[in-house]
Amino acid sequence: MNRPNLISIVKCVSFLLVALMSSNVQAQTCATGKVDDQVADFLKKAGPGQTMGQLKAASMQQLKSDVADGFIKLPKDSVKRIEITKGNIKVNVVTAGAKGKLPVIINFHQGGFIQPLLPSMEYEAMRLAKRFKAVVFDVDYRVAPEHKFPAAIDDAYSAYLWVTEKAGDYGGDPSKIILTGIDAGANLAALVMHKAKKEGKLKGLKCVIMICPSVDNPMVGYYDSYDDYAAGYIYTKDQSQFNAQNYHDKSQWFANNADAWPIYEKEVAGLPPSLIITTEFDVLRDEGIAYGKRLEAAGNDVSIKCFPHQLHNFMGLPKSSGEMNRVYELMGEVITKGLAK
Repeated sequence: MNRPNLISIVKCVSFLLVALMSSNVQAQTCATGKVDDQVADFLKKAGPGQTMGQLKAASMQQLKSDVADGFIKLPKDSVKRIEITKGNIKVNVVTAGAKGKLPVIINFHQGGFIQPLLPSMEYEAMRLAKRFKAVVFDVDYRVAPEHKFPAAIDDAYSAYLWVTEKAGDYGGDPSKIILTGIDAGANLAALVMHKAKKEGKLKGLKCVIMICPSVDNPMVGYYDSYDDYAAGYIYTKDQSQFNAQNYHDKSQWFANNADAWPIYEKEVAGLPPSLIITTEFDVLRDEGIAYGKRLEAAGNDVSIKCFPHQLHNFMGLPKSSGEMNRVYELMGEVITKGLAK
């Protein structure tokens, strides 16, 4: 073998080794086994999370209450509180002072399908409005156990359809719609996307952003993260199952229902760009990644990012942290990409 060919082979092998090493490093970045130092302090004070027995013993009023301290509702001059006529769905409209035909963000809050839109949650809509110079429609969908499935998704989809028609009345551009959601809210964002595709209502939907998404039925799904982080990190596997049991009638506890859990949706091609963000110490981590890979395998433009050292929903991490800034940077990237299409 002559020297030039040998050099080419060595270079090729070296490139492959570097690629494999880089791939392995990337795969390991969300398996550090170490909680962020700031988060560790928060975790010590907050406790490990509730067991099924503790959750069942607590009153629903306690579970629905706002555990965050120091939050009050946004001032009236910064938000319009309206009701959508169909179903009397409550929506907060936040613009943060920007004017013109703004991008439209429809946001579905967290809370495991049992918490309503709480004062502490409202500030996320303001952050989104300011960061992305958008008009934000924050949807206060009905929650369990008073309103079981499909109440939440019915409200979420009705709100989506309403916004596509009325966004212009509030300074928004209905051809530039973005869906965002955290845990249960991310579930609803995904379901709205799939339902809109089935009904030919995707026009104007530019991208979907899901943070720590709950996309599989915790009563039947199995992922390593369910066991690895089942207890000890505030949001427990018991909590996830308790939420699902309250959200669904008992006959649906063990169902692989695509209308409730988007990972079971069969037709997943032809969807807008999406971003899925997960965290290391979260029972929902692996299902979020699995769902993202399903969308990616179907040819969709999907970004999947797992943040090491962090808890579910970035609990305990200051909003001013570098990690949270990176979250918004990633959101900005997919929003820019989506609006360009």
